[in-house]
Amino acid sequence: MTRWKSTEAKTAVGVKYEYASWAMNRSFPNGCRLCVSFAGHADRLACWKIHG
Repeated sequence: MTRWKSTEAKTAVGVKYEYASWAMNRSFPNGCRLCVSFAGHADRLACWKIHG
């Protein structure tokens, strides 16, 4: 498990984005999902599926 991270705001082409980054220094099994949730927005999740 990783620690919680705060996001940082960036604006590009008039659109505000929130981002956070992690060092990916380990391998994840094929089919594994990595998900993030946003504080104050319980209904918003962003997930990525590992294809290896």
